[in-house]
Order: sequence, then C-alpha cells, then structure tokens
Amino acid sequence: MPLVELDPNELRLTAERLERRISERFPGSGLSQRAVDLQDLLDRLRARADEVAEPIAWVRALYVVLAVVVIIGLTAVPIDLSATEELTTVGWVQFVEALVNDLVLLGAGIAFLTTLETRIKRRRALRELHEIRSFAHVIDMMQLTKDPQHLVDTPELRTEASPTNDLDAYELGRYLDYCSELLAVSAKGAAMIAQRFDDPAVLAAVNELENLTTGLSRKIWQKLMVLAAAHPEAAGGQPSTKATDSRNSDSQTPSS
Repeated sequence: MPLVELDPNELRLTAERLERRISERFPGSGLSQRAVDLQDLLDRLRARADEVAEPIAWVRALYVVLAVVVIIGLTAVPIDLSATEELTTVGWVQFVEALVNDLVLLGAGIAFLTTLETRIKRRRALRELHEIRSFAHVIDMMQLTKDPQHLVDTPELRTEASPTNDLDAYELGRYLDYCSELLAVSAKGAAMIAQRFDDPAVLAAVNELENLTTGLSRKIWQKLMVLAAAHPEAAGGQPSTKATDSRNSDSQTPSS
C-alpha cells in the first residue's frame, strides 16, 4: 500500500461541499444537478474500486479445479506406464508426443485462467471510466455557452439563436470555476480506481482521462483570464443583487 493515497471519504466530502456551494450560488440550476450526479458517480467508483481490489471467488475456484486435474493427470502417468508392456522406440515417441500435447493444452488452460480474473476486472473498471469521460463532456457542454463576450454584446449584435445570459461578471466567474472543480474531482474519482487496481490498460485510461479533464479545464481558465482582464470584479468583487430565477436554463447548445 502506498504511503499516501486518495481517501474515498474525503473525496466524497469534497464533492458534497462543492454541490452545496453550487446550490447556494445557483439554486435549481443544471450545474447543481450535475454536482449531485458527481456524488452518485463517486459512490459507484468507490464500490468498483473495492470490487476490483478483491479476488473473484469463482475464478479462484477454477484455479483449484485445474490444479487438481493437473495433479491427477501427472500421478496417473507412472501408473499407466507400469501397467503397460515394454514400449518400443515408436511407442515412446508416440507417448512423448501425446504428453507434450497434453502439457501444451494444460499450459494454455493455465494461461487463460491466470489472465481471466484480470480481464474481468479490467472490463469492469473501464466501464466506470467511460462514465467519467461522458460526465466530463457534459460539463464541457454546460460551460460552452458561458462566454465572457456575451457580457458586452448589445441587443443589435445578438441573434434569435444566441444563448441567453443571466449572469453578471462575478457570477459567470463562479460558474466557470465550479465547472473546473467538477472536472477536477471527477478525474480524482478515476484515480481512485487506479490506486486499487494496478493494470496497464486501466492506468492508461486514467491518464487519458486526466489529460482530457486538464484540457477541458484549460479552456475554462482561458475564459476566466479573459473575464478577469475585462472585469476585475469577477475575480475579487461582489456579486450583483439582480434576480437569477432563470439560472436553471444551463444550455448545452454552442453559442452563435
């Protein structure tokens, strides 16, 4: 066990606090619902991490059955030899050939069973990692229309298909920051599986997810930098007191 590893309980508490922060800032919004979904996803990831860390009983039982078969087969060989008449050269060749064939088949069976458990665990882990990938893309779609440019768009510059923007500079900054945090926490959920199951394919998938969420967060922080340069209050100011009744209309349609 490594000296330092992710604590599933602390990760879950982080997701809960993030959900409360989003709900208090943007009550009833789609982003707050995604934060709830993240908690459910982390619960499944923790259960899967515990599952892949434990041996699969029926596969281990097959190991025992195969070992018994091999032992019986090897002990039966000298009994059969002692019961047969003296073998000729041709008979010995045929016997050795049959023995080699049997050993090859046994070796193939052993190799299949020794990798069966790993392949089953890998498939289960990759299925959960695919869920994280889908979640990350959903968060990316939710921030796609949250463009700082919309804060300065005048009515004549907007079209009928232009997304509505009910957030001021401060609120937009918080929204984008929450999206980045959701991506970061989801990536740590993937790492929770990797630390319990040391498999090259799973580690590669986790690294791919880390790169994906980092890339998506980089796009968000580019918006935050533009926002902070144009509206310093977005970084350290106070939120406005305007109504935010329509914040639950988090669009997943690209901006025009």
